Amino acid sequence: MSHKSKFVMPTGRRLLKQTWRDLKAHWRLYLSIPAVVAVPTGVIGAYLDSTNPSETFTVISVVAFMFMTLSLFYAVIQCKRDGVDLRLRGAYYDGSAFFVKYLLISLVLFVAALPLLIALEGMAYVNSMIATGQSTLSLPGLALVTALAVLISLPSFWLLSRFIWALPVVIWDSVWPVSALRRGRTLTLKRFWKTVARLAFGVLVGIGLTLAVTALSILAAFVWPLGAYALFSVLSVVVILPPAVIYCVNLYRVLAGDELPELVN
Repeated sequence: MSHKSKFVMPTGRRLLKQTWRDLKAHWRLYLSIPAVVAVPTGVIGAYLDSTNPSETFTVISVVAFMFMTLSLFYAVIQCKRDGVDLRLRGAYYDGSAFFVKYLLISLVLFVAALPLLIALEGMAYVNSMIATGQSTLSLPGLALVTALAVLISLPSFWLLSRFIWALPVVIWDSVWPVSALRRGRTLTLKRFWKTVARLAFGVLVGIGLTLAVTALSILAAFVWPLGAYALFSVLSVVVILPPAVIYCVNLYRVLAGDELPELVN
C-alpha cells in the first residue's frame, strides 16, 4: 500500500546554507549584476542632494533597479534550472524579455505593500516629531502607535507572503502574470505559517547584513566623508540583494516540490 509522503520544509538554516553554496558557485556573476547598477547610481547619488534627488534621477534609479533585480532572478533561475552559467550581458539581455511581465507583477506587489508603506511612513513621522521636540508622546502612547502600525501592516504581510512567489514563477515557468500570481498563492496553501517562518528568518538575516553594512559605512565616514553614502548605497545592494534573491528562489523551489539534494535532511 502506498502512502502519500508528508511535505517537510527545510529549516531556514538549511535554506541559508544552500543559498551560501549557490552564491559561492556563481559569485562573480551574482555580484557583478547588481554592481553595474549600484556603483554608478551610488557614486552619482553621493554628489547629489540625497535628501532631495531630482525626479529624473529617481525614475532612472527605479527602472535600473527593476532591470537589475529581474536580471538577477533570471541568472539564478537559469543556473539552478538549466545549469547554465550565464555571462553578465546574457543575464541582462535575455532577462529583459520578461520585463513587462515582471513589471506588472511588481505593480501588484506594490499595491499589496501599500498598508505596510503607510505604516512605516506614519512611524517615521511620529519618530521625527519626537526627535524634534514637537511631540511629547509617552511610552504607552508610543507603544499604542507601534501596535497600530503593526495592525495596519498585517494585510501586506499576508498578501506578500502569498503572492511574492509570482516573481520567480513568471521566469521559471514562463507564464503570464495572472497565472504566476495564482500559482504563487497555490504554493502556500496549507503551508502559510511555515512559509512565513522561513521568510521571517531570511528577513532577520537581511537585517543583520544591513547592520553590518551600516557599521562599515559609518567607519568609512571618518576616513572618506564624501564617499560614505556611496559606499552604503553600493554595499547595501551588492551584499544584500544576491543572497535575498537566491534564498527566495530556493524557498520557491521547495514549495514547488523540487527535491534539492543539499536540502534533504
